[in-house]
Amino acid sequence: MKCLNCFFLYYKIKYQVYFLSQILLLLFWIVWIILALSWLPIAAAQKSPSPKPFPNPTFQAFSDFILSNFHSQISLTTTLLILFSLVNNPELLNLHARQTHPVFPDENLTRASGWMKTLARGLGDRLNYDLSTVLTQYTDKNWVTQLAKQLDSTTVFLGLSPYKYNGNFTRKISCISQESIAPIRLICPPNMTCTTSTCQLYHISLRTRLRDIPQVTLIEGSTVLNQVYVLSGECTRCKTHYHADHESYTPSNTTQSREVFINSARYLKIGSSLWVDRVFSNALLSGMYNFHASANAYTQFWNDSFGAVSIPCKLSRRQIWQAFVQESIRSIAQMSKIDFEANQNIAIDNVCNSLNKFG
Repeated sequence: MKCLNCFFLYYKIKYQVYFLSQILLLLFWIVWIILALSWLPIAAAQKSPSPKPFPNPTFQAFSDFILSNFHSQISLTTTLLILFSLVNNPELLNLHARQTHPVFPDENLTRASGWMKTLARGLGDRLNYDLSTVLTQYTDKNWVTQLAKQLDSTTVFLGLSPYKYNGNFTRKISCISQESIAPIRLICPPNMTCTTSTCQLYHISLRTRLRDIPQVTLIEGSTVLNQVYVLSGECTRCKTHYHADHESYTPSNTTQSREVFINSARYLKIGSSLWVDRVFSNALLSGMYNFHASANAYTQFWNDSFGAVSIPCKLSRRQIWQAFVQESIRSIAQMSKIDFEANQNIAIDNVCNSLNKFG
């Protein structure tokens, strides 16, 4: 009996030692893998470089520079063309600036690099090669080089260079922000006068009180714009209300207000604080018809493709369906040369039913 107990005790200890050795071996391999992975090169997520601010010289300084470097009869259109051609080509500015700051002995400083000459030729093509009011000494032979040198001077004056004034390199220009010059957007009624037969051509007054003007989100194509003002008007004679996408009135024989969908509206309201332009709604309509996509599928497509670009804007299925119905109504009404009417503030599903009855 003693021998049997010793036998079982021996194998029990042997099994425990084997189990413990396996655990230690597993821990060894885990530690080894972690150390090996720690030595591997890992591509760290880098923040995109911040955009360079838009040039902000005083108007007097900018005016003096233009008059001293370009023709005194240069137009505002041409001046802005030159400015925005430089601002919207940051890669060209980097390449040109590098050639104006030689490092190696076999490099030559040149103010009229091939990069800037290409931009100068493009400007000449846009202006139909009529540079008599752009350059002070215009000749047919060397106008490209002369304009390229003037463009170089403009980049230096506006600070559109990855180098400081002392020649020290700072960083490449990734892009130049135009947020500071973004225009104030307002969504207004498209009609400038009253359209009723009783007071046609009468002016339309602002109906929205200044302190109550709402700020909404506007989608133009695939660009999302915030803080857009929405205005509504009113004819003080007939009390017809004018909005960006519809007109509303109250018939004399009833208290139920009616609204007329404007076929030529530039913008459509698809949410309580969300508007879209007709480029967006037309693309939505075409996409859903041509690709046989459901509202859910198009919603997923938009959110995956554009919902997180620059300004985040995730759309819901209800908003996509609203845009689809609104655009469909106006497309059908415009082709039929009719104005579609419905009760004011009617649900979108009831609008579809009214459209079927109307057709």
